[in-house]
Amino acid sequence: AAGSLAMTDDVRVHHATTFFKSTGVVPNLIRLEVSGNGYRDEAVFRFMNEATAEFDGAYDAHKLFGDAPEAPQIYTLGSTELSINSMPETSVVPVGVKAGNSGTFVLSATEINDMPYATLEDTKTGIFTELAKTPYTFNSAEGDNEMRFKLHFSALSVDENKASDISIYSYNKTVYINLKNQLTGDIFIYNMAGQLITSREAANGLVPFTLNTQGVYIVKVVSDNEIMTNRIFIN
Repeated sequence: AAGSLAMTDDVRVHHATTFFKSTGVVPNLIRLEVSGNGYRDEAVFRFMNEATAEFDGAYDAHKLFGDAPEAPQIYTLGSTELSINSMPETSVVPVGVKAGNSGTFVLSATEINDMPYATLEDTKTGIFTELAKTPYTFNSAEGDNEMRFKLHFSALSVDENKASDISIYSYNKTVYINLKNQLTGDIFIYNMAGQLITSREAANGLVPFTLNTQGVYIVKVVSDNEIMTNRIFIN
């Protein structure tokens, strides 16, 4: 039956109990925010040795999408779309931005803990942005690929005796060479027969090379400080 519920100020209570919310800094975390059209949304990514690359109920949270087409929405991709994504250390994480309406949007890192080299790649424009230094502004139209962004990381913990300003890794059909700390170097990529496939002189920053043929390649980087050679696999 129909009824009513009423409360007066007399039912209010207060207890001086301990505040249980943690005020500490969560390590190895980046908080991403996308804003535009008067809306904003965020996603959190972090490295955790206890987590897996799949969905972990104790550490991850599914992305719940809103229904306002003009509102941009952001998520990272593990085995599914996630608003909180925890996984072991990796080099590349796909980032999705969903916007039903066209517009100009800003993607920024509102919190970065223990991740000095968090670089955003826009695969549509080919622009790389160090989110620790500056946000990234981009245009999005209806029908754009949601998964146009990749977030690149470098190793969290490196032995001081093995520290390097060069890192080499691959993701899908792309080889990435990260020349850090304003380093400049010449890059050479060979196949296993020793044939030079591609090269670039006086490169700097985060440099991508697309290799369309599956196989093992040798990447050689020559700088004033060091020479690094690494073997990578393109699947």
